[in-house]
Amino acid sequence: TVLRLARFSRSIRISVVVLIAFRTMCQTQATSLRAGMRMVLNVYLVLNMLEDVLFAVDSFREGRIAPHLAEFPVDAVLLSISWSHVLSEGVQAKLRRCLEGRRAVASATGVACLVGGLPPRQALVQARERFRCVPATDIAYEHIASNVPRPELYALSTACKLGRCDAFISHSWHDDAEAKWEALSVWRLGFCEENLWDPTLWFDKFCI
Repeated sequence: TVLRLARFSRSIRISVVVLIAFRTMCQTQATSLRAGMRMVLNVYLVLNMLEDVLFAVDSFREGRIAPHLAEFPVDAVLLSISWSHVLSEGVQAKLRRCLEGRRAVASATGVACLVGGLPPRQALVQARERFRCVPATDIAYEHIASNVPRPELYALSTACKLGRCDAFISHSWHDDAEAKWEALSVWRLGFCEENLWDPTLWFDKFCI
């Protein structure tokens, strides 16, 4: 009876996941699509854990080892990550940040080779030694209000691993300071809402 129930649970799991996935594919908004994908994963994991328990009960009743229980802790961890909106968004943001950082490093290395006349390996060595970032929380309007270099701002930045800042600020020192500050503030607010932490920046006025 338990084995039949486990097999029935497997059929139900496949059917439910397919139906939810099909419904999710019909969504047009990104937020609805993400929520649907998370629901598919949650339903799949819950039913898979139920199936593991049922197969384990059947194995114990017959005095056999229950290999299905080995999957249970993995499914439980994945379910906790997926179920927690904050945690899952944080994991996704870190993965996205890592991938984008690698692409940025590759692009910056190519530019350094073209502009500086350095071989790629040497350009990467220098970049790793010199790369710095500054927390957005340490940047004030008066720091960017003037287009005159201020060497003391270098002390606000710290050495960090190449590509591990959240953004590279590209600007002209002759841009309108108020417009620049407003744009930076709006971007920072959106970044904090999406990623749940304050960004670190490569900003030439602080990092060189």
